[in-house]
Amino acid sequence: MTLCTLLLIGALLFLRSLGEARVIDPGFDPAPTLDVAVDVGLRQYDEAKGRDFYRRLLERVEAIPGVRSATLAQLVPLTGSNQETGVQLEGAEPPADGRRPKSYFNYVAPGYFGTLGIALARGRDFTANDREGAPGVVIVNEEAARRLWPGAAPIGKRLSMNGTEGPYLEVIGVARISKYNTLGESAQPFMYIPFLQDYQSEMVLHVRAAGGDPRSLAAPVRDAVQSLDPALPIGDVKLLADEIRFALIPARAGATLLGAFGGLALLLATVGIYGVTSYAVAQRTREIGIRGALGADGRWVIGMVIGECMRLAAIGVAIGLGLAFAVTRVAAGVLYGVSPTDPATFAGTALLLLAVAALASFIPARRASRVDPMVALRSD
Repeated sequence: MTLCTLLLIGALLFLRSLGEARVIDPGFDPAPTLDVAVDVGLRQYDEAKGRDFYRRLLERVEAIPGVRSATLAQLVPLTGSNQETGVQLEGAEPPADGRRPKSYFNYVAPGYFGTLGIALARGRDFTANDREGAPGVVIVNEEAARRLWPGAAPIGKRLSMNGTEGPYLEVIGVARISKYNTLGESAQPFMYIPFLQDYQSEMVLHVRAAGGDPRSLAAPVRDAVQSLDPALPIGDVKLLADEIRFALIPARAGATLLGAFGGLALLLATVGIYGVTSYAVAQRTREIGIRGALGADGRWVIGMVIGECMRLAAIGVAIGLGLAFAVTRVAAGVLYGVSPTDPATFAGTALLLLAVAALASFIPARRASRVDPMVALRSD
């Protein structure tokens, strides 16, 4: 009963978490977007050739009928990839302990926010003018703005990712908060660096469909990439919505494994309770007969047998609840919208197991209530 309680609570928490995850707003719209990974470094492109390749690629993809917009980014949100850096604010003294404020970041091309459906709270998006040689710029999210410049307007402020020596990047926009690492994470500081100013050879092409099934664009998008370099290896063209399901793998695995073991434990507990109670009743046939001869009726016998079984079951459930209260806290990072010590889950599991224990002991108890006192007394 203890093991069954622990496993079932874990399974129910993960199942409830999966249900909650379906209604969590990730801060962007993945449904109409296709992704394909491209790495021109595999073909030893230098920076100039790589920049020209990506420019022509975006032009060709955006010319495909049914494509609303296209952009590039180094990382895809909620797929387990991230990068973090320290931030130095212009005019601020470096921390004495050397621990600068941290922020996640991504390299993105113009049109990234519109393609992924990320709203800008203020300021402007990157443009083709934010290219190499132009003044360095950056877009931060609302959480980064709040932490780095509390109570002040972030637009026009400058920061560096390389310490006091710079170069410094001017904040030109503030993006709404999205989910970057997991669906259940709290608000994280994030910065968007313009790809046109900081070239990266490995990028992901995001393509947003204008309508209909975005998967119909997979072949034209692949053809557009290969038309520029047939020998360039590219990844599969995938739906962004399918890619971010990666974020739910821990919850799905937990629900599946714990659900399977919990169901098996429940079956074993039910059979075990029935078997042990039946054996105990058989061993006490003479005692039950004597009690019947002294005036105990069938209902009293049923209550006695079930009550003794329920006391043991309650002890097992209580121990299981205590263990679950301590153990489930470890899973807090992969649970979405539900507390690892959710009272409803704990109480529901306890009531379920006690009900199962009562039902499993009822049949032996009913059989005991029908023992004929004279037959029982003659049994020895």
